[in-house]
This record gives sequence, structure tokens and C-alpha cells, in this order.
Amino acid sequence: MVPQFEEEFLSHRNNLLQKRKVAQQTGSPEQKKLVLATLRLYDDFIAKIDYAALNKGDLNSTVAALNEYYDAAKKIEREDPAFFGWRSNFVGSIIPEFVYRTVDVLLRNHDLEPYYSKGDSVLEISPDPKGKGFRIIRKDQDFCVGFSKMRVPEGQEETTLVVPCVAAEIKTNIDINKINGLEYTAKRLKSSFPGAKYILVTETLDFSLLDNRASGPIDEVYVLRKQVRSKARVDGGKAPLQPDVLGQLVNDILGAAKRANQSVEHVYERLAKGRLIL
Repeated sequence: MVPQFEEEFLSHRNNLLQKRKVAQQTGSPEQKKLVLATLRLYDDFIAKIDYAALNKGDLNSTVAALNEYYDAAKKIEREDPAFFGWRSNFVGSIIPEFVYRTVDVLLRNHDLEPYYSKGDSVLEISPDPKGKGFRIIRKDQDFCVGFSKMRVPEGQEETTLVVPCVAAEIKTNIDINKINGLEYTAKRLKSSFPGAKYILVTETLDFSLLDNRASGPIDEVYVLRKQVRSKARVDGGKAPLQPDVLGQLVNDILGAAKRANQSVEHVYERLAKGRLIL
């Protein structure tokens, strides 16, 4: 059975459909052909995702298809950088959609009912100093999942928010300035939602491996290619996306989801185990 997904979170698919619309309206004949060819490549990639193997913890064939499509997308980007360049988030939307697809399938396979947010993801919530409900600061997260919603007064109206369980920023490369900014984002999120996890996903790194981030507010940094960007340049290209790293990533999110959905035992039941704070 083919899984069903919420269209608004299929970021790469939506990017392609928007490009097709623009190409049909104002594009050159070459751009129209290129968009249609890209959509065929995308459909072929999606057809190769093995959700049955994914649910058994095997991402090898699926990530092989991801690497094949990603490499093809990079060639398309170089063929028409004005239309498919990094500013259009064409290649940059591939991995966020892939993470959403794989995580959603795993969560539902474990009978978990997720809620997602994106541009309306809540980053911080605090009482309004003028007494008008709450002040809500939002951020467009590459990936954000929760398992409950809450209604809060915001100004003169009520708004519904997804309570974040795991938020992730997904980058092509990360340097020390970017990671410092993301640590600030993680602190703000956890000031309002201390139980939330904040994960950074990057293809390559661009800072010293001697710099220990273990004590920071980011819970984990996943390097999908296991590669420093400078080494990729010296070696003449990027390493492939690694299935074991992507497997660890989705399982980390699944583990956080399971913990968030566990009912906490009564204190007397915990006392029998000698642990009160779980």
C-alpha cells in the first residue's frame, strides 16, 4: 500500500510544481522541457522508495535512489542555474522532503499520530506584557513534528499550535557562524518547550572537528556525507549520502516520539523501581 502524505509538507514536490507553473507561463521551450524531464526523474525516484524495507530498518536501496536523484538534480541545477539555482531551493528541498516521508511512515507504522508544522512552527511562547494572551514567535523549520496541539489566546483571537517534539534544521553545509545561530534558536525553543529535541542535519561540515559541541543546546548534529567540505573539494567531489546516518536520524526521531507518547507511571509505581524522575 502506497503511503499517503500531506501535500503541504512535500517541499520538493511543491517546488517542482511551482517551477512547472512558472515555466508554462513565462519559461523558454528549453526550460519547459527541463522541468518535465525533472518531474519524470522525481516520479521515478519516489517509485523506488522501499517503505517496506524502511519499516524493517533497511534504508540501503532507498538511499541509493536518493543519491541517484540528488546527483541528477545537481546536474540540472548546473544546466540552468538561473531557474534551478540554490536561491530557488530546488536541491535544498530534496532532503527535508525525504526526512518527512521516511519519518512519517515509521511513526504511523508504530501507531503514532504525528502533527507537523513548517512556516507556522512555534519557536517561543510567552505571556503578552500587555495582558493580551500570549506572544508567539514563529520560525519556518525544515522539519518539525509533535503529537499534541494547544489552543492559546493571541491578541484578540485564539490560535492552534503544534507542540514541538522534534525540530530539525537541514543544511547543505554548516560553518561555525551558522551553528552559533542555530544554538541560539535551540535555546529559544527549549525555553518554552524544555522537552523538545533540536537536531541539526547537514551534508558536510566546515568547522574544526576539535570544536566540541556536546554541551550545547543542539541535541545532535548529523553529517549525512561523513565529510568535511574542504576535504570534498580536495578529493574532487562529495561522498554519497550515507544510509546508516539517515537511519540513525530517523530512528532518533522515532525514539523521541515514543518517549513523548509514553504515559508516566504514578509516583508509587516508580518508587518500586527506585527512580522517581524518568
